[in-house]
Amino acid sequence: MTRINIGNINKPALTTTQSEDDDIGTFNMSLRDMPKRARSQFKRMKMEGKITGSMNDYMRRAFILQLERDDV
Repeated sequence: MTRINIGNINKPALTTTQSEDDDIGTFNMSLRDMPKRARSQFKRMKMEGKITGSMNDYMRRAFILQLERDDV
């Protein structure tokens, strides 16, 4: 794999719309290194009508549900 120097990055990778202390608002976060199998399975299930919405929405809901399950 060839590495390309992209120079300095002025924009932070994680940004918030509110102060860090608030639970209100959103933040941008990217998910890296997802298995290709997961994307293929998502696309197949969407074509079959088992899933609606975008992959981003699907992952967001799954993340929130998992947080609720773990916060017992």
